Amino acid sequence: MIAALAMLALFIRRSPRQAFASIALCGAGVAVATMTAGTLMTAQEGFNRREDKVMWREPSAVPTGDATALVRRSTEIFKGQKIDVVEITAAGPSVANRDLLPVPPGLNRVPDAGQVALSPSLAELIAKTPDDQLGERFGITGGSATATIGEAGLSRPNELVAVIGRSPEQLPLEEQVGESEQVGTSDVGGFRLPGEVSAVTPISAFDSHKRDILLQTYSELGLVAMALVVAPAAMLVGSSAQLTAKRRAQRLAVLRLAGATPWAVRALAAGETALGASLGAVIGVIGAKLVSPLLRQVPMADGTWFSGDLSMPLAKAVGLAVAATATSVLVSVVALRRVAESPLSVARSSNPRTARWPRVLVLISSIIVMVLAAASASTGGSIVAMTAGLVTVIASLALIGPWITSVIGRVLGAVARRPSTLIGARRICDDPAASYRVVSAVVLAGLVAGFISAVVPTAAALSQENGSGVSLRISLPAPAVSEMRALAESMGASVTADDGGPNSTESTPVAMAIEPGPHTSIERLRTASSGIRQGIPLVASTDDLWGNATLASDIGKGSMVVLVSSLILAAAASTVLAAASVLDERRTLARLVLAGVAVDTLHRSRRWQMMLPLICATVGSVSLGLGSGVVLMMGFGMKADSLASPSLVDLVGIMAMSVAIGAFSAAITRPILVSVTRTPSPTAW
Repeated sequence: MIAALAMLALFIRRSPRQAFASIALCGAGVAVATMTAGTLMTAQEGFNRREDKVMWREPSAVPTGDATALVRRSTEIFKGQKIDVVEITAAGPSVANRDLLPVPPGLNRVPDAGQVALSPSLAELIAKTPDDQLGERFGITGGSATATIGEAGLSRPNELVAVIGRSPEQLPLEEQVGESEQVGTSDVGGFRLPGEVSAVTPISAFDSHKRDILLQTYSELGLVAMALVVAPAAMLVGSSAQLTAKRRAQRLAVLRLAGATPWAVRALAAGETALGASLGAVIGVIGAKLVSPLLRQVPMADGTWFSGDLSMPLAKAVGLAVAATATSVLVSVVALRRVAESPLSVARSSNPRTARWPRVLVLISSIIVMVLAAASASTGGSIVAMTAGLVTVIASLALIGPWITSVIGRVLGAVARRPSTLIGARRICDDPAASYRVVSAVVLAGLVAGFISAVVPTAAALSQENGSGVSLRISLPAPAVSEMRALAESMGASVTADDGGPNSTESTPVAMAIEPGPHTSIERLRTASSGIRQGIPLVASTDDLWGNATLASDIGKGSMVVLVSSLILAAAASTVLAAASVLDERRTLARLVLAGVAVDTLHRSRRWQMMLPLICATVGSVSLGLGSGVVLMMGFGMKADSLASPSLVDLVGIMAMSVAIGAFSAAITRPILVSVTRTPSPTAW
């Protein structure tokens, strides 16, 4: 190890420009990938923190004898905005000693009977709204709340939450709720349905370790977003480790021929790669920390973010940096196995690398894995497994890409009629993996863009499902139906109710449809009926109770974030990789110049070498992304007939953008090409 480090220091001192170029290019690639992955991980961490701050409101039942409080959770609606309501009263020993009552997060004490604690946004909304439209629902008339709920009890700054103190008579415990029983009357996968009022539940503490059905959906979609960004980022880290790989391999091959052991050669390669990768990983983590606060103003899940929510824990930041560095070192060592096994062929640049057709089987297998995982997820299986299937599809491009590139090189060589196309075809066939590596980031961005093109139209269609005309619906116990009917009709609304059927009882919910009249105030009706409804929301057809419209809108915004991240990743990676490939081919380019080939011809050949594989591979990756998007949407429970067709204009735009990124990368590396061919060394022969 000491000898390898000494040789590394000697390499850097003897060829500082080459060493700096290798370290800088590797560091730049790792930094971009780490920053992108870190930013997405920070957003995912934000959703987890939101869930911790919202699930204390979901009652966790304990045996009645162990309870110190009774709690009921419900939802109110005001002009399409959802208000989370938690009612609490003392039980057991806390009736005599209120110090034993569990205190909700964000409060210093539990409100007494008749007192109300409000979130800042709800307090502001009540203050500027007539009492008979909103405030009276919470017992507030012409005054302010008793207390304000702090950040610890809110999932987002603009959240509407009310904690109401009740007397034991106002929250009667009609029947014991066992610890293992469901709190609600119906559920999906163990979750209480949105808007469903919970039973009056005995508790001894507020539990924040449950899962919220809506935020879990966001978390699952966040996993897919991370797969779409982090997997390409990891592949970019691996590609960055192979920057200037040919020059490094030739230098190490000389050492190997001079008597260096295979272990020493690998240690030297690992040390050189680790130097650049670790520097880039640290810069990337710092960059993610600086970029993440910009996400605070991007509303997701119906609100913006608290500043403390969008921060990556130190342990995860260190883990990300270590993982990026370790990946780079591992890829570098594996890529240099030919140096240890056959140093002479490396030194002489003989035995061109080939990519064979069995690589196609890996892609086919990964698609089958993803389809099977999605089929399992649609019937209640693991979303993580489905996401892992998507990752395998993305990773398979690293194997199938070089084979496609080699086929393109052979076809181009067969039809070449000009020096530029012939040279480009020869360079592709000589090392198809290196040729694909230059365009791989853009190809991956094409897969991401294709995936988004499949998802966004369906999400947009979902956001339009809410009705345009306003009608109200509610299900109430039979004894409350006549009272609700009388109130609604007195306010100018018409009411229809189901008869409940022959087997109905007084406890059977009766579905009611209420059509507001021209002079009916929906919010006044909601407020006046709050005592009748007992926490059951009076839902309008335009209300987004399930959050479908919000989710669809957020999918669109999140897709744009993922797409922009992928394009930034692709543009940066393509430029870095293109520059590195020119430096890698310095000797070959110098030989061609000495043989009389013009620099313009070499530049055109590089365009052929980059653009043709880019266009062909991007067409395939966009198609693969479209198919993956359809499969994953069906894995999330969508039906085939509810999927919207992607926009042809968007697909053409994706292709045009990919070509533009490739052309930009080829153009920006022209000065490097001119520089390495301006004064070719005689040793180029």
